[in-house]
Amino acid sequence: MPHNDGMSAPDPTSPVATPGALITAMLANCSDVIAVLDADTTIRYVNPVVEEMLGYPVDELIGRQALDIIHPADVDPVLASLALDPDDFDAGESLVLRLLQSDGEWREVEVAASNRIDQAEVQGIIVNVRDLTERRAQAEALRQQRDLVSSVIQAAATLVLVTDHEGK
Repeated sequence: MPHNDGMSAPDPTSPVATPGALITAMLANCSDVIAVLDADTTIRYVNPVVEEMLGYPVDELIGRQALDIIHPADVDPVLASLALDPDDFDAGESLVLRLLQSDGEWREVEVAASNRIDQAEVQGIIVNVRDLTERRAQAEALRQQRDLVSSVIQAAATLVLVTDHEGK
């Protein structure tokens, strides 16, 4: 008779997690904000990443109009995108816009959306928001580095020859 230590062996045929629990865990641990909006841009769902990115508690955004936190100069392109027929709505295209953080500052983000209003399972617009802060900082650092190298080369009174470790 096998030894029973009071713990059951896991059933290899059972799923690791229920689909709902798995999706919730994935949404809570991704780096992008994921939201579901109604056709009028009312926020129905937003993952907890929004707290880190924009500083808002999730419950403060649920029921709020997404347009309320979009920079006024960026609202028209967003509305134009949302006005597209769902069949013409291209989820591959994204917009760069500014979102209002809870501290009153604007954060530049890239937003991609997929209109699923007509899908019974979703009945909303799925929005993916990616923070551009780090990407912009890296691009600026690279630009500054390139400008510095260019300035050094232009200011040099002698010939500057750039080679690899083999002298090539």
